[in-house]
Amino acid sequence: MNVSETDKKAIAEFVGTLKGHAAELRLDASAAVKLNTEVQEIETQVASPNPSRIMLEESLRTIRNVLEGCGGSLIASGLLFEIGKLLNS
Repeated sequence: MNVSETDKKAIAEFVGTLKGHAAELRLDASAAVKLNTEVQEIETQVASPNPSRIMLEESLRTIRNVLEGCGGSLIASGLLFEIGKLLNS
């Protein structure tokens, strides 16, 4: 399946927002490493001329799992909402 330019733009905007608020999530070291690894994978895929929808979805799901561990965080809740929109598009 192809990833449209619109999808790539939306994913890139989400990653920018996530990176801008990552410090506020107060993740433990393991979760922070996992989050950073997935962000790098997404950035690599978005920059690719033929990004893999499967790889993008897997990375977004992993980020969702990390954010779900931030119980009670309003920032995490907002980011989870945005991931839901991306995964359902």
